Amino acid sequence: VAPPGHTMAAGQHVKQPGELPSDADLEELEAYAEQHGLNGDAVSCLGQLPRDMLDAVQAEFVSEGSTDASGLLIRFATQKYIKQHGRKLKWQSLENFALQHGLNADARACLQQLPAAILVVVMAKFQSLGATDPSSLFIKYATQKHRWLRGVELEWQRPVRAAPVVVKPRVGSADAAGTPSSKPTPFVVPP
Repeated sequence: VAPPGHTMAAGQHVKQPGELPSDADLEELEAYAEQHGLNGDAVSCLGQLPRDMLDAVQAEFVSEGSTDASGLLIRFATQKYIKQHGRKLKWQSLENFALQHGLNADARACLQQLPAAILVVVMAKFQSLGATDPSSLFIKYATQKHRWLRGVELEWQRPVRAAPVVVKPRVGSADAAGTPSSKPTPFVVPP
């Protein structure tokens, strides 16, 4: 007997939109993403498909010769979903997820570097409502989830920040008060 809101097909549980895939499905999804070089947006899209639809997309999708396998897969999967269900597939891009939770550059870098299986879980479960620092909370949550599911620390790299640029004006320039000067005055441009 299926739990409320779920249906059974051929004796198998059918994943409902928003429901997490099983551990086996997550491992399969990760292998598939690596095989096709899929980005986080494509993984997020696939993670929202019901199991039968995920199987069909994986069986029918061909990325050979494509310069954008991720974009192609998203279009293929969403069109297939609309055709079968008569409505749009609800999934979220990494950019929209980051905007929704107010993530800074460090947290966005962490999000983009998550393995596919961890990404699906983190995007489905992370809550930032009421957080004073949602970015730090996200990084902590994502790294803990990775450690719990994989048994190892997540190795991710913060984005490279540009150093301040010092611009030296020509000799003979004026200072802030307009007084002519024979020494160059450094001017720092923030990154």
